[in-house]
Amino acid sequence: MSQTQKGSLLYILLLFGFNCFSQSNYERGYFIDSKNSRKEVWINNKDWRNNPTDFQYKEKENGLEKDKSIEAIQEFGIEGKIKYIRFEVEIDQSSNYLGTLSNERKPQYKKDTVFLEELLNGKASLYRFRNKDFIRYFYALDNAPPEQLIYKKFRIEKSGSIAYNLDFQLQLKENLGCNSISKNLRKLDYEKKDLLSYFIEYNSCHDSDFQVNDRRLGNEDKLVKFYLKGGLRHSSLLIDHLPTDTRDIDFGNQLGFRIGLEVEYTMPFLNDRWAFIAEANYNTFNSSKEITYIQTAAIQRTTLVTINYKGIDFPLGIRHYFPLNEQSKLFVNINHTMHLGLGDDIVAERRSVVDLVIGKRLVTDQNIALGLGYRYNDRFYVEAKYETNRNFLNYFNWRSDYRNISLAVGWNFL
Repeated sequence: MSQTQKGSLLYILLLFGFNCFSQSNYERGYFIDSKNSRKEVWINNKDWRNNPTDFQYKEKENGLEKDKSIEAIQEFGIEGKIKYIRFEVEIDQSSNYLGTLSNERKPQYKKDTVFLEELLNGKASLYRFRNKDFIRYFYALDNAPPEQLIYKKFRIEKSGSIAYNLDFQLQLKENLGCNSISKNLRKLDYEKKDLLSYFIEYNSCHDSDFQVNDRRLGNEDKLVKFYLKGGLRHSSLLIDHLPTDTRDIDFGNQLGFRIGLEVEYTMPFLNDRWAFIAEANYNTFNSSKEITYIQTAAIQRTTLVTINYKGIDFPLGIRHYFPLNEQSKLFVNINHTMHLGLGDDIVAERRSVVDLVIGKRLVTDQNIALGLGYRYNDRFYVEAKYETNRNFLNYFNWRSDYRNISLAVGWNFL
């Protein structure tokens, strides 16, 4: 497979994979319309990264898909997972990007009607608004209209240095204070984890019932997983001498062991179905082959060619999960693999025929790996992987065609 073909295949697979973003995931939910009428429905849970302006639902699990927009809905949600409420609020429109920072310390408010994501409901409620440009947090005390917690990055005009408006800390101190709260407000960051923790303490301090609408609360560490991997690798290697066929070397197939380490980062949206993966796998290929380098009617010359090869593969890619039930998932991988050679060589007894040094170097020749697997209980998985051909030689007249099919078991040890 040529480099152009590999690149085209990778593009097609990525395009196909990301089209899966739009797949349906209907769950039991509800909405409250503008007439204050509540309706139990099935909502397409897209695990929105940015706050939505509409959503899709079905009146029955196998019914027709319908749409509702923000103009017609006061509130919608999925119990214990998500809850969005429509509000008309003042939202700071200031940019957080370094190139477009304002010189003003004060927020640049604009009134807008949006769905705010309710993170916590209680005596003091916490909300979040997120779009492609910024994240803003809001609070409401005793069912009052939400007010933005102020945080702004800005540039000091004279010096050009960057400063921060941290008025949200003052807002919390003046409006949501309590003697038993242990957190130091000056160390409080404008992030969901810190703010949720503070609001939980505040409501607990006032003996107020509260509900957290965050299925990931306490599970943030589970976004990163570490796997030990071990299994079998079926490899084949062909050394191609471009000027003549007489020096081509087909080392055939070989069955060996593989061992490695994988790190998986689950994207914190889209229902945990997408993840980035990075691996480091050790592999070897040791073999000998007798070749005929001169063949005439009167004479035949042969020599034994030996390869002692070892290296480390570094696959980087994406993984998509297909849940079967609460404990079991199927998954597919798409990887681009780089390789670090560890300084071995391919030599013949008659060195004038073959004398190739693989060398200690990082090979970035485009190599694609496709994987299919099954994961159980976030603890174990089994994976079959196919890798396209790879050239690890750095010679003008020589190329290698190295291919692998492997079967591995992974164990989540952290």
